[in-house]
Amino acid sequence: MTTFLKAKKIDIFYNPNIKINYSDYFQIDLTKDKSIKKILIIKWGGMGDIIQSTAIINDILENFKSSKIHVNTRPAWKELFSNEKRIANVWGFNFRKNIFALKDILKWVGKVNAEKYDLIIDLQTNDRSRIVLTLLKFLFLSKSKLIGNHPIFPYSNVSKKAAYGSINLMQRTIASIGIMPKNIKPIIKLNKKNKEKAKTLMRKNGLLNNNFFIFIPGASKGNMLKRWGVKNFLELAKLLNKTVVLIGGPDDLDDCHMIAQENNTIVNLCGKTTLLELLEIFKNCSYIIGNDTGTLHLASATNVPIIQITGPTNPLLVKPPTNNVISVQADIDCKNCYQKNCSHHSCMKNITADYIYSIIKDTK
Repeated sequence: MTTFLKAKKIDIFYNPNIKINYSDYFQIDLTKDKSIKKILIIKWGGMGDIIQSTAIINDILENFKSSKIHVNTRPAWKELFSNEKRIANVWGFNFRKNIFALKDILKWVGKVNAEKYDLIIDLQTNDRSRIVLTLLKFLFLSKSKLIGNHPIFPYSNVSKKAAYGSINLMQRTIASIGIMPKNIKPIIKLNKKNKEKAKTLMRKNGLLNNNFFIFIPGASKGNMLKRWGVKNFLELAKLLNKTVVLIGGPDDLDDCHMIAQENNTIVNLCGKTTLLELLEIFKNCSYIIGNDTGTLHLASATNVPIIQITGPTNPLLVKPPTNNVISVQADIDCKNCYQKNCSHHSCMKNITADYIYSIIKDTK
């Protein structure tokens, strides 16, 4: 028989009360170095990480206005930078995990060497980026300044001070070279075509300005425990008694279909928009409720109120740091477990539709 763990309470998380003096991270001011004419920024992570990084990348662009700046990310996320004219080139790259991995690594290293970057800012700083940058240094005797967020070879200089969460880690990295971070809200630019396509889709579905709610009910297939569940989203839609729009990607099609099938007043736009069109739709809704997903991080680029429902992940680390987002989490002993499988899923079962509805009523 499955044991249900009853929550002691439901916690609400706003912004972590952390005061950071970024001048403490300073090591050298590269913003005044006239020899830095070409810069590569590396960021390969998941969608949420990439979206958060746009705030940091904007700080870099503001401080190196005379430099030619390239961004290397995963191909899936190139679209997020497509309207940023201050970036000279955005190139995507996937490293395979099979016998061709070494071939991919050598191809990447060769491309970076050919570009002759004066400065490489590694906002990823994981085992793979350290390996490829080490190979760059050894194979080609690269003279590029390499900046990362860990005090380890091959980086030129980093701060040894502790970081708090993903965005602080990236802020610490740029602060070490003289860039005082100013942005926490994602900065993603739209063009006229993105806006018009989104508006056409909204008009077609009767979605007028601020007259609808958005649900983000999915999460990647490898993180099913992050999902609040079809039943809960259906119950919340009933309580709201307003137009509800479902948003998600390929991994979310089944859940969105089940929700829409049970309530024919719900508009299912799952898989029907690009990321940039989606951002325009977010800007025009009245409230957003979703799981800990990259799509919710995209929504945090707006000023719309957002509720992030968390369970197995730590809201202090995964909550978008913007003021328009609150996270909720059931206080049970196994919270923040980061497990992929669970026999009871009590972290999500303790958060009821009635409770989320009460927050919406209090914050609207």
